Amino acid sequence: MGGAAGRGFWRRRPRADEPRSREPRPDRAGLSDLGSRVERILRLAERQAEDHRTATEAQARATVDRARAEASAILSEARAATPRAPTSLQLIIVAGQLHLDPADRDRYLTGVAEVASRARQAPGCHDFVQTADPIDPGRINIFERWASDEDLHRFRDSGRPLPDLPDLRSVEVHKYRIAGIEAP
Repeated sequence: MGGAAGRGFWRRRPRADEPRSREPRPDRAGLSDLGSRVERILRLAERQAEDHRTATEAQARATVDRARAEASAILSEARAATPRAPTSLQLIIVAGQLHLDPADRDRYLTGVAEVASRARQAPGCHDFVQTADPIDPGRINIFERWASDEDLHRFRDSGRPLPDLPDLRSVEVHKYRIAGIEAP
């Protein structure tokens, strides 16, 4: 017989009228040893399963990390390629140039220094400057930035007396309405 029966694990049961032997049977030690061998095999299988689970989890984390990095790169490229919508708001800019006799430029700027100081403290004024042009000695550059027409007119109509200023030869100043602001 082949298989387990050939190794002596299965024996014929003695009949009831046959005397039973009191000696330990050689196959009994094999059965108890078999139980401990099965337990060792099970522990080994559990360790291997845990090792496999750990390796699989590490591979899964690495795959997810790679996917996140790739998705982030795709989003960055898409953001860089998409024109940014300007911030929606209204802004008033007054800008231009004044021309006068070069000999009068410093006197003019001294006279408007107090006006610039008051303007910068006025509600809605983001910036107000009148500066000497670095190239043309007969030119003054104007730049004002206001939150609204109302703020600009409130300041201009405040009733303060105008300073005594030298005569201007020409004025090229315009008001611009800005509908949006974006990074340069």
